[in-house]
Amino acid sequence: PKIILLLLSYLFLVSAAIFGLVGSYRVDVLRTELAKANAARDAAEHRETEFKTREAAVAGAEAKIAEAENKATKAQTELLTLQNEKAELESKLEASQNEIAALQKRVGEAGPAASPSQNPD
Repeated sequence: PKIILLLLSYLFLVSAAIFGLVGSYRVDVLRTELAKANAARDAAEHRETEFKTREAAVAGAEAKIAEAENKATKAQTELLTLQNEKAELESKLEASQNEIAALQKRVGEAGPAASPSQNPD
């Protein structure tokens, strides 16, 4: 009976050592998996932060583009207004020049006719 007790004790000791080694290996595997999961989470957070930064930069660029388009539209509107004013002024100038030409023609026609009556020879 003592030998059986010693063999059982030895068997339990060996099995405890084996279970201890297996448990230690499993703990190492779990630690490695935890480290990988933490690294993946950190990488995902970094990508998310980077994405938000890029998104903000794109929004800023879009705002600048919209502002530039508004300025261009205002400039086009102002250009059209100025072109219309120029056309009006040119038509007024042409009308004034035509009126001056008509008056000069009347003066020219009236001048030779008035000259003989002014000189009583």
